[in-house]
Amino acid sequence: MKQEEIRKCTKVVELFRSMMDELGDMCVVYDVRFGFIVLEYYMDGYFENNSNYDNAEDLYHHLLDKWKFCWIVDKALAHFEAAFRQIQTE
Repeated sequence: MKQEEIRKCTKVVELFRSMMDELGDMCVVYDVRFGFIVLEYYMDGYFENNSNYDNAEDLYHHLLDKWKFCWIVDKALAHFEAAFRQIQTE
């Protein structure tokens, strides 16, 4: 990878750093041979999914899709928890 693309990918990773910290089961690492590697779903001592990226645009879209999914799940969970609390008070 060229230095400029490494710099761009690093900025993308930093953009999504808080999401990854909050999830706690994913991270992005850089390796000279493989580029930027997204490691996801850490269980039993290993990551179940990994994806390699050599450009910032593809890395951005992958992390954005992950963010969108987490946002939707969070909103749905909040909705169902509120509905469950309402059922309990009736």
